[in-house]
Amino acid sequence: MKEISAPRIYISAFKKSSGKTTVSIALSKILSRKYKLLTFKKGPDYIDPMWLELASNNPCFNLDFFFLKDQIYSYFVNKIDQSKCNFFLIEGNHGLFDDIYLDGKTSNASLAKITKTPVVIVVDVSELGRSLVALLKGMVDFDKDVFISGVILNKIQSVRQEKKLIEAIKNYTDLPILGTLPAQSVSITQRHLGLTSILQEEKNKN
Repeated sequence: MKEISAPRIYISAFKKSSGKTTVSIALSKILSRKYKLLTFKKGPDYIDPMWLELASNNPCFNLDFFFLKDQIYSYFVNKIDQSKCNFFLIEGNHGLFDDIYLDGKTSNASLAKITKTPVVIVVDVSELGRSLVALLKGMVDFDKDVFISGVILNKIQSVRQEKKLIEAIKNYTDLPILGTLPAQSVSITQRHLGLTSILQEEKNKN
């Protein structure tokens, strides 16, 4: 089995609606200024990939356990080889360990292990305090084979909350804090299947 040496990250979260797609889009835009970036989306989602394609200026490919079955790794490697890109981003769906199966065999965590990709956790901290540390430690300890490489604190409510959360994370964990984002009044609207499409957003503006 071919090993992948290319730099890559897997954007995940505790739960859905944490802001991971918005963060993934922003990171794709930023990374594409420095790297030739290729993005992937877990599952059969077709809306989020439209946003990732727009941000990265490259196609976005789906990594879905149902359609690809045990071919996910080879499909992933082939897309990397064909792309000639030098940085790769995978956006997960739902929470890191969420799955319809008890053993989590089709979860984000499983996909991160299969693709050997470090995970960045995006956390909606709008209603969290010091308990965030317990949640993060639980994430890290739940499956030691998943490499959680850092955390992004999203929807920070105040400077005081940000300071307290950073102090708690640094004191009780070894997780790098990769970024903090304040609560925003501007966002991409959501529907029952996730974000609205690019076309719908343009229509809403008009």
